[in-house]
Amino acid sequence: MSDGGMGSVKFIARPPHRGQHPFGVEGRMLDSDGTKLSVLLHADENGRLLELEFIRWDSGDLLGPRWETLSLR
Repeated sequence: MSDGGMGSVKFIARPPHRGQHPFGVEGRMLDSDGTKLSVLLHADENGRLLELEFIRWDSGDLLGPRWETLSLR
């Protein structure tokens, strides 16, 4: 899946684009080099889990999320 190097996991085949929305909970964690990450869950138009998105707040690639640092907001 091409995601601009941010890192995402696709759970279902995406139907023709009709929209998506976040579930409303944001995770914060650190990458293996200490860079801050945001973690978002997205649903498709039917409310099914569509994507787990990792946003790295610098120009590098996602290396390896440190799950023990995860906090939810």
